[in-house]
Amino acid sequence: MHANFECFLAEEAVYLASLKKEPAEDMQQLALECHTLQKETSRDGDYALVNLQALRRMKQAYTAAFEKVNHCLKQLNVLETALGIESQWTPASQEYVNTKKEAMECTYHLALNHLERLVMQQLFELQKANLESAGYKLHMQIAKHLKTQSETIRAAVKAYNIAAGALMPPQLSIDFKTVVQYTFLCRTFVNFNGPNPIFIFSPTL
Repeated sequence: MHANFECFLAEEAVYLASLKKEPAEDMQQLALECHTLQKETSRDGDYALVNLQALRRMKQAYTAAFEKVNHCLKQLNVLETALGIESQWTPASQEYVNTKKEAMECTYHLALNHLERLVMQQLFELQKANLESAGYKLHMQIAKHLKTQSETIRAAVKAYNIAAGALMPPQLSIDFKTVVQYTFLCRTFVNFNGPNPIFIFSPTL
């Protein structure tokens, strides 16, 4: 009996000693589970952060749009009062149609005049560049300005085409190459007829 008790104590001691150190396989499994849990928790946190940021951006956009609409409504009320308009216009109102047509024509002519002015400015810069008395430094300054002016003319051509296409009926569009050709013809006219040419893109309106 005493021997069996000692044997039992020895077996228990071995078992308790084994519990002090987890098996390698169990430790790896536990580490994998911990890593997976951390990853999922981090991912959920990232999603929550992204969703929160998206909601904030949506709220800011909504607030900005709401304020813009309110500002437009206030301006509209002021204009309606100043013009003595009792019933609010709709897109089907004849007054709205006529005013919209006049506004588009005004935008078209402003774009046309702006383009003509830019072309004439470039023409006179070209005339300066051809002066024999102009020095090298002035030539370089003019060349740099002409390059910048060309980009400005491209933008003006784009604005003109948008305005021309919005008219009813639409006006013919032009391209940068055509404008350059006009510039060359006008430059030739200046050489033969003096410094005051008449340059215009003959609008039909």
